[in-house]
Parts: sequence; C-alpha cells; structure tokens
Amino acid sequence: MIHEYFTFCEYIIQQSPLVISYTTHIVMGSPSMGHIQGVITFVDGSELTFFELLSQDHAVVRPVKYRFHYQIGNQFIFRYDNAPHHQELSTFPSHKHTSKGVEPAASVTFQHVFQEIVDMLIASD
Repeated sequence: MIHEYFTFCEYIIQQSPLVISYTTHIVMGSPSMGHIQGVITFVDGSELTFFELLSQDHAVVRPVKYRFHYQIGNQFIFRYDNAPHHQELSTFPSHKHTSKGVEPAASVTFQHVFQEIVDMLIASD
C-alpha cells in the first residue's frame, strides 16, 4: 500500500501542468515502511521540497515523519512538519510555519500540500 501511495504521488506531479520539473526518490525500507522525498519546481519558479516517511500496520498507513517546505527564490512561504518541538499547540506534533509564525495544523499528506500550492498558483493568475 505504501509503494502504491508513492506511485500515486508521482502520478499527481506528472499530470500537473503547473509543474515544470521534479525529482523524487523512493526508499522502501521494508514492505511496511518507506519514504518519498523530492523537489518540485512550479511554473512561477516556486519550489516544494518534501519528505514523507510512512508506516503500515495491517491495512492502516500512518505518517511517521513529514516536512513540506514551500518557497519562491529566497522567500519562505510555508512549511508543514511534525517535528515534536511545539508542544503548546493543540495539534502537537503537527504544525505549520508561515511568515507570521507557527500555527496549529492537522497532519497533512503530500496530496493536501500539493493541492494547497495548486490553489495558490491558480488564485495568483
């Protein structure tokens, strides 16, 4: 199931007309654990650098660790991650960094973040 999820992530990237280039690297440490990481460059020059480590217990796939860092040039736009360093947040350990600071955010997946970026790019047109 995990490898199929990673394959689907790559499919989403390949099908988007807003992506001009990308690299991905998939590592399956075992049938029940693996990660995908990569960099996507969008038509406006912005980049998403991402890492998602997943584990599977029976039919349930869970995120173990993730980070999705989005920027254009040197301008930081946002980053989602679940590093356990903001215990004060209601969504600990998941959170979102923005130019305004750190805010609570539910756990996200690649598809969620990719769609958020697509929506931002379409809105800015």
